[in-house]
Amino acid sequence: MKFIIILALLLVISYYVWKKLNSKWEELLTTQDVEKYMSIVGKLQGAGIKYKTTSGGEEFNPRKNTFNSRIPPVSYTIWVLKDEVYKANKLIN
Repeated sequence: MKFIIILALLLVISYYVWKKLNSKWEELLTTQDVEKYMSIVGKLQGAGIKYKTTSGGEEFNPRKNTFNSRIPPVSYTIWVLKDEVYKANKLIN
């Protein structure tokens, strides 16, 4: 029983630490197009805007036959600092 309580406490603490560390980032764009992703990352690098990226899987693709496919679709998400969101949006649009 002590193990379960300690595990739950660790999960709650780690969640709040994760939220605190990611509170300064805002999502700029999510896409499945690799060329668009690379183009935007290149523009951000050229402008000196700090960014980070994450990638995900099947949750982004709504097609019915996705579950039958052996290759999951990949989505790319670009995050920028909250202070630079306006500048980044102006750059990519």
